[in-house]
Amino acid sequence: LRKTNMVEALQERFRSAQRAVSEGDCDKARVLFTFLLQDTEISRGPTDAMTLHIKMSLADLILSNDAEGLDRAQELYQQAIAGWAATHGLEHANTINARMNLAVLQKRRGRMAEAKDLMRGVVASHEAALGPDGDSTLAAKVNLANLLANTGSLDEATDILRSVHELWVARHGPKSERALQCQVNLANVLVRAGDTSSARRLYQSALDGWGNTLSLPSLQNAVLAQLNLAVLMHDDGDKAEGRRLYTEARERCVTQLGRNHPAMTHLDRFADALAGVEGDTGADEAASRSNHTPTAANSVPTP
Repeated sequence: LRKTNMVEALQERFRSAQRAVSEGDCDKARVLFTFLLQDTEISRGPTDAMTLHIKMSLADLILSNDAEGLDRAQELYQQAIAGWAATHGLEHANTINARMNLAVLQKRRGRMAEAKDLMRGVVASHEAALGPDGDSTLAAKVNLANLLANTGSLDEATDILRSVHELWVARHGPKSERALQCQVNLANVLVRAGDTSSARRLYQSALDGWGNTLSLPSLQNAVLAQLNLAVLMHDDGDKAEGRRLYTEARERCVTQLGRNHPAMTHLDRFADALAGVEGDTGADEAASRSNHTPTAANSVPTP
């Protein structure tokens, strides 16, 4: 009975940390996950399934919200990969998911060759287990395409994203979160490739699909997509519309996500150029595609 109560208490603490994440209180969530991890490692061991899930959740939180904590996130992902691999093998879904998130982290650190190798391995593992068109396989392909785009392989990235988008639209509908995320990522690649008219249509269509959503991560993705469209409109000569879109995205971020949300960092970079106001970070970067890398929708998680 005591053991059962202990497990239930740990599970409730895990749910509390998850609620903090969903509510956007990342600082609280990190504290809750950190203390929970310490207690779980002592009571259940460093490779227990619950411990590994907590390590993954904490690493994901750090990756999304703390650019200075990537060493810790990498350590947690590597521990999770080793733990899952030891108990279930490298091809288990949890192991593959940890490998994919580690690839996203390496991308964040600028280690593109390592990130691409990891992500190609993840795609191959998913294809072997689930086939080329499984949802998890497609999610990994989207992340691989984003990596390819960042290293200049625009044609391959475009082909992958078009194919995945068509499959997700057919399977889940054009307004599904996965289809809309993929559509924004495709628009980002087209901006890099110089096809701004197609990119503009895709951004606007995605924003129409999200509408006035209040759910996370849809709201964050919609705000970032609107920022990308604002920069694109501004640079294509429609400065008034670019400023309007930017101001609207900024207000939405402040009121619905909070001033401390990571999306504000991206918005602040263009405050002077697009809104004529001083950004919270004091950035004074001009709005220009030569300076602006389109902000991707969230890396697509493995289902």
